Amino acid sequence: MFKNYLKMTMAVMRRRKFFTFISLFGITITLFILTVATAFYEHLFRENILNHHASVACMQQYWRSRIPNNKA
Repeated sequence: MFKNYLKMTMAVMRRRKFFTFISLFGITITLFILTVATAFYEHLFRENILNHHASVACMQQYWRSRIPNNKA
């Protein structure tokens, strides 16, 4: 079944070269843009996210220390 699927795919790609090129080019550009955007977003906000988690941990530690008899 998979072999027939590949044969049919290759036949369509040979018949419609231009549309195949446009589709593959579009998919490639889309994946590239999403990868770059994700890397840029992570670069901009990673430090803020890490600082936020560190401050939350400090607050949790502070409030746990204020509980009488350390019943956390």
